[in-house]
Amino acid sequence: MIQFQIQNSKFKSLFCILVCAVFFTFVFNLNNALATELFFEPQEINTTANQTEKAEIFLRTNDDESVNAFEISVEYPPEFLKLENWSDGNSIINLWIKEPKNDNGIFSFQGIIPGGYSGENGLLMTLYFKGIKEGLAEIKIRNNSKILLNNGLGTPAESSFSLATINIKMSDEKEPLKFEFTEKIPPESFSPIISRSNEIYNGKYFLVFFTQDKNSGIDYYEVSEGNRLFKTARSPYLLENQRLNEDIRIRAIDKAGNIRTEIILVEKTKEENEFKEILFFSVFLLLTIILVIFIKYLYNKIRKPKIKK
Repeated sequence: MIQFQIQNSKFKSLFCILVCAVFFTFVFNLNNALATELFFEPQEINTTANQTEKAEIFLRTNDDESVNAFEISVEYPPEFLKLENWSDGNSIINLWIKEPKNDNGIFSFQGIIPGGYSGENGLLMTLYFKGIKEGLAEIKIRNNSKILLNNGLGTPAESSFSLATINIKMSDEKEPLKFEFTEKIPPESFSPIISRSNEIYNGKYFLVFFTQDKNSGIDYYEVSEGNRLFKTARSPYLLENQRLNEDIRIRAIDKAGNIRTEIILVEKTKEENEFKEILFFSVFLLLTIILVIFIKYLYNKIRKPKIKK
C-alpha cells in the first residue's frame, strides 16, 4: 500500500510537470503568434567562399495591428561574412530617418511608413553577403531593434526576431566574384519642391526631394544650380542661389547606375513666388479692410448719444 502511494505520488509529480511544460509552451507560442515578427528569407543558405548570397528582411504584423516606424540593427560575423551591398528596392519603408549604415558587423537603419503598414510579407531591406571563409555564420536582428505602432503615440510593438544561417564551404574559385546590380530601370519620377522655413537654414530657401527605386534601390542624389557642376546632396538641401533665378537640376542615381533627372525651371519658380507674394498681400489687404471697418463700427457705437426718455 505504501509502495503504491509513493508510485502514485511520483506519477502526480510527473503529470504536473508535463502539464506545466505544455502550458508554458502554449503561452510562449501564443505570444510569438501575437507578436509582430521580423524574419529573414531564406532562413538557411548554403554557399561557398567568394560567392554572394541574398538575405531579405521581412515584416509580419498581427491582423489588428498597424506599424509605421522602425529602428533596426542587424548583426553578422565579419570574420565569416562581408556585406557587399544592400538595397531598399521594393521596400515598404518610404522615408529614411537614418540612412542604412554598415559598421564592423552591425548594419543599422531607421525609417517610417506614412499611413502605417499591416500585412504578412512586408519587405524592409535586402542584404547581399559574401562568404569569406568556411564555417557557419548567423545573421540576427539585435534585441535593441524597435518597431513602433501606428497609433500616434510611438508605442513599441510586441516583437519577435528570427535569425538566418549561412553555411559557407571552401571554393575552388581563385578570383572572388564581383557583385553588381544589372537592372536598367531608372528611379521613379519625382517632384522636387523649393521651400522656406524659419526653423530650417534660418529662413533661407532650400530644396526637398525624395523618390524610390523598386529594383536596386536609391544610391545617392546630385544637385546642380544653373551652370554649376553637380554635387552630391541630401534632402533638405540649402540652395546656393537664394535669388532663385537659375534652373535647378536634381539627379537620383540607383545602385545600378541608372539616373532619373528632374528640373525646376526658372520661370516656374518665379511664377510660384509671384503668386505667393500676390496671395499674401491680397490676404493682408483684405484683413486690414475688415479690421478698419470693425474699428469704425465700434467707434460709432461708442460715440452714439443715448436718447433720454
